[in-house]
Amino acid sequence: MQVIVSIVTIVFGIYLGTSVSAYVASLIHPGNVVGVTKVTTTKPPTVAVTTPPKTTTKATPTPVKTVTKTSVTTTPTPTPAPVVVVPAPSSDVPSLTPTPPATTTTNTGSSTSYTSTNWSGYLAATGSFSAISGAWMVPQPTGNGTATTADATWIGIGGVSSSDLIQVGTDNTVSSTGVVTTSAFYELLPSAARPIVTMIVQPGDSMQASLTDVGGQWTITITDLTNSQTFTRVVAYTSSLSSAEWVEEDPSNVDGTQIPFDTFGSVNFTGSLTTNNGTSVNLSSANASKITMVNQAGTAIAIPSAIGSDGGSFTITSQ
Repeated sequence: MQVIVSIVTIVFGIYLGTSVSAYVASLIHPGNVVGVTKVTTTKPPTVAVTTPPKTTTKATPTPVKTVTKTSVTTTPTPTPAPVVVVPAPSSDVPSLTPTPPATTTTNTGSSTSYTSTNWSGYLAATGSFSAISGAWMVPQPTGNGTATTADATWIGIGGVSSSDLIQVGTDNTVSSTGVVTTSAFYELLPSAARPIVTMIVQPGDSMQASLTDVGGQWTITITDLTNSQTFTRVVAYTSSLSSAEWVEEDPSNVDGTQIPFDTFGSVNFTGSLTTNNGTSVNLSSANASKITMVNQAGTAIAIPSAIGSDGGSFTITSQ
């Protein structure tokens, strides 16, 4: 027992830094220690503290959604370019610009007849004319074998005693080698003739045409009855409404020079009507006058017949 106490005393005395006797006395007589002074060490016990290793939890990053912005390039639908009608070679020749009025007037009693170097047919010039219509067969021309020749067949309002003229019709151009080119056209002076490129016209085709004015808005219509093609256009045009014409013409170039006239044979107008002072009338009722085409020597080269018994038909014959 003493040996065990001594060993314990030594061990704990060393650990706690107190005298062995005092510690033993306290063990023998706990709570009643006499003559023992408790010695308090100035050096605190060294306590080895083992700090548990830090557990580092690696944060798992939250995946970041990558948003790829798609750049959409919208290619605008191109606005169709305006359609520009380029005159065909045939219309560039019989441009009908300018179209002077009949030049010489001869009074033959009860009626007035005209001679012109470029027109043949009939005209009405008394009253106010707001519409005109007529039908014809496109002539089958021949050329002179040496130069380009031409002819044009049309109906129109104005141009006899005024500089304005609106017209619609057909024209032929014959090359020096005899090739015939035919087209439909309309014209608003002082502008040059515009070919109607949507229509295919041939010599011998039956044509019907009309011009109608409503408050300065003109409806232009021409129909090829042979192949069932129709062209209609509404245009704004200021007209004197001073005359109405049914004409076979020797056309002019755009510079005003007259083209040699071809030999057109004959052209027959039918259904010739005009609205004069608000009333629809035929040639006879409109007191229409004859126009004879003459050359520079004054010799007749295209002569119209008398008006037929129906009041609306006549034939022009090449001389």
